[in-house]
Amino acid sequence: MNRVVLLCLCISLTLFACKRTGMKEFSSGEGLANLARQVRPDFYLGSFYTPGHHGLSPDNPDNEQMREFIRKNYNIITAGIFMFGMQRDSGIYDPQRLANIDYAVDFANDNNIKVYFHPLIGGANYSPDWINNGHYTKDELRGIMKERITTILTRYRGKVHYVDVVNEALGSGKISPEGEFEWRKDDGKGEHVWMTQMGMWHGKNHDFPQYLVDAFTISREAGGENLKLILNEYENETTVSSKGKTFLALVKAMREEGIPVDGAGMQIHCKIRNGRFYEWGDTEFDFNAFNDMLKLYEKAGIDVHITELDIHLPPDPSKKDFELQGKCFTEILRTAIKSPAVKSLKTWGFTDKYAWKIDGIQSYPVIIDENFKPKPAYLGWYELLRSLTSGKKE
Repeated sequence: MNRVVLLCLCISLTLFACKRTGMKEFSSGEGLANLARQVRPDFYLGSFYTPGHHGLSPDNPDNEQMREFIRKNYNIITAGIFMFGMQRDSGIYDPQRLANIDYAVDFANDNNIKVYFHPLIGGANYSPDWINNGHYTKDELRGIMKERITTILTRYRGKVHYVDVVNEALGSGKISPEGEFEWRKDDGKGEHVWMTQMGMWHGKNHDFPQYLVDAFTISREAGGENLKLILNEYENETTVSSKGKTFLALVKAMREEGIPVDGAGMQIHCKIRNGRFYEWGDTEFDFNAFNDMLKLYEKAGIDVHITELDIHLPPDPSKKDFELQGKCFTEILRTAIKSPAVKSLKTWGFTDKYAWKIDGIQSYPVIIDENFKPKPAYLGWYELLRSLTSGKKE
């Protein structure tokens, strides 16, 4: 039987069962992470959330329901440690933000769930106004960076396992004939001051932004050898994505120069429009090219972390839109879990209630709905993992 047809049948049968049993999958049977572990013990499945009001926090009225879902279904979670939210000034941290992160990290550690931090350093969108408008010198910026990275990684040393050290360093997927990358200097909010003010670092064969090199070097010193240091990027998930092959070339080049990068982060923000599945831009998602990209990482011996997966639906989505979303989520997981290069897959949130709403518009981008009920995406994952663990033909 065609695997897409079979998948649709499995989802339909599970939806029928949900309707009859009152949607009790989250409280009975195996969770997603346990099923995934049976398929591949070294593969982690989880989600991003923001510690605080919309995440794991005693102040969130949905806190216990979120904790239950995470305990049941995940073995890794990503905690947001955005500089713009947690640092009021150089060396001054919001105590409530730190308390929220403490709460989330302790919850994860107590439940044998890995912790992934996102991000330490990024452009203007990720930096507070006092950085973006501060007119600091190169040495002053390096001091601020070192204090931030050292403070966070020392506070959580031994409790956090992965960290996006730098987020979105590339400006495009272009490489000059001399092998020079095009770096991000403005992210729409303003000047990337870490990039423009700290200048360039010159290695034996490659040149990189000084901030990129310093961030990874400081992170290794502060976080220790066991902390996995990740470079994260968007539009890099396939061989036809705008930054796909270029991003792999960047990670390989950093390793060649001795910069301690342990893995590559793929964001995979996607959308459905007019019954078709697209990457974040106007490129239609190519599953064969996604598989080809992962094969290149396997050949290079570089670990991959899918860091921010979501699939945004159009306004007033139809039942077919939700079904297509479920099939696409499932095909991404199917491809990822079969690739030894992929070490984790995390969605950008897990309930539509607290998911990323672009310009405030609800686009239902993740795997359970606003009432914490299964969507075709969750059911597709569940049935896929069950079929893989039981050895059934797909």
